[in-house]
Order: sequence, then structure tokens, then C-alpha cells
Amino acid sequence: MECALSTAEKYAAKSGIDISTKRREIEAIGYAAAVPVQLADASRWASEGNTLVMECALIVAERYAEKSGTEISAQADEITASLKTRGGK
Repeated sequence: MECALSTAEKYAAKSGIDISTKRREIEAIGYAAAVPVQLADASRWASEGNTLVMECALIVAERYAEKSGTEISAQADEITASLKTRGGK
């Protein structure tokens, strides 16, 4: 998403068009939509006991949540706790 938006902004600027506001709006929507997907992935990996991939999915979810202004610490904690109750490493 970031690459495509950067390219669009670059070409718009060459045409004398400022799309920075629209880009921020699109990014907010995209990041907000990606957060639940990453949390679901993390939960699935936790249920399979795959700590490493779960942690990666949580890192991405947290990064996207920060960019979209979404609070996910409680969900991330629940996913991490579920791994521990399943005997994950």
C-alpha cells in the first residue's frame, strides 16, 4: 500500500496536484482494515503454538494500529496469554 501511494503522490506532484491529504485518508482506512487481519493471523499462529510467527503478526498489527490510531494492547495481551495457556514456547 505504501509503495503504491508513494508512487501516486510522486506522479500527482509532477502534475502539480497535492494528494497528501487524500493519501493520509487512504492510509488510515488501509491500516485500520489490516489490524483485525493481523490480529486474526496472530491468534491462529498462537493456537498452533507458533510463537515466532505469532509475535511477527503482533508486531505488524501494533505498527498498523499505531498508524491508524487504534488501541489493540488488550487484544494483543489476550493472544499472547492464549499461547501460554496452550503450552506455547
